[in-house]
Amino acid sequence: MALPPCERSEISKIYFGESNNFSDNNDLNLKSCNPKLLEYEKSKNRMIIFISDVFLDDPKVLRKFHTLLNSFNDLAPVAIVMMGDFLSCHVPSHAYARELKTHLTQLGHFLHDNTPGLCKHTMFVLLSGPGDRYSGSAGASILPRALIPEFLTEEFRRLVPRCVFTTNPCRMQYCTQQIHIIRADGLMKKTANYDIRHGSMDQKKSPTATESDDDIIKHYIKTLESQSHLITVPLDVCPTYWPLASHSLSLYPMPDLVCIADANAPEYSTVGSNDSNSSSSKISSSTGCIFFNPSSFSKNKYSFSVYITAHRQIEDSNLPDDEYDAGNSLMDSEDTVATVGNRRKPN
Repeated sequence: MALPPCERSEISKIYFGESNNFSDNNDLNLKSCNPKLLEYEKSKNRMIIFISDVFLDDPKVLRKFHTLLNSFNDLAPVAIVMMGDFLSCHVPSHAYARELKTHLTQLGHFLHDNTPGLCKHTMFVLLSGPGDRYSGSAGASILPRALIPEFLTEEFRRLVPRCVFTTNPCRMQYCTQQIHIIRADGLMKKTANYDIRHGSMDQKKSPTATESDDDIIKHYIKTLESQSHLITVPLDVCPTYWPLASHSLSLYPMPDLVCIADANAPEYSTVGSNDSNSSSSKISSSTGCIFFNPSSFSKNKYSFSVYITAHRQIEDSNLPDDEYDAGNSLMDSEDTVATVGNRRKPN
């Protein structure tokens, strides 16, 4: 059985008009009813940083993260999206909440004392990862996940007022651009294994056939676009809490940007099918929505992703190794993105 056809957001707009199905904060869709906001968005070349798996208890990872923060202090991005896990697996469960509060407070002091530009102009968005066990392990694998409790974050919020601790997944909006973020490990693998096992791929393959990473990514993105949902496997494969899942995991109407932070999947980013300025090595999206995985900062060579809002492009980026980081600085000029450009290689 073939997948249903994908629907671009322009087609969905015909049926929804100016009604807002993305957020509860506004009754109108900003994309269609605020042309001045759209003009501002295109004229201002801003950045949003996406980073996953920031182990605050690992000295080496924390030093690299401090380097990243210092590098962007003078060119403050619109937002820095920090996704868990925030502590390594070496922390025992009974001490996890206490350790998380301690390390978040230390991070808040560093930001307050060393990066005044970020504290003044950048919004910090923090959402928990699958390994964050601040409330026990019972609900760790169920989506959506609740936000980190306030008693663990009150000191960080006092030191860094421009911050939001939110649920996983969550939704953001920059000007007219709608952004969907989820942090979960193994989503691509679960979807690919289930599709192959149950024969739901569009084309038949022999049991011995092997697929490259790009082929698997293409099938995965096509499945998400066709189903208009982040979870396309049964509840026994990926448990979800249905009273909240219908809204928080839905991709209908299709947003502009979808961040799927999966430490077990290869790093990737897609481009819209009508983007003529993109690299030929990028995977094309048939709906015009950009899907990407920033990979793991702690486990994959300090990788992160930079989203250029005016051009609607993702730059896959990473910090240099220690031997090239003697100056403890990533960038010294305004050409920030150029030094951390695309690292995907064409086939």
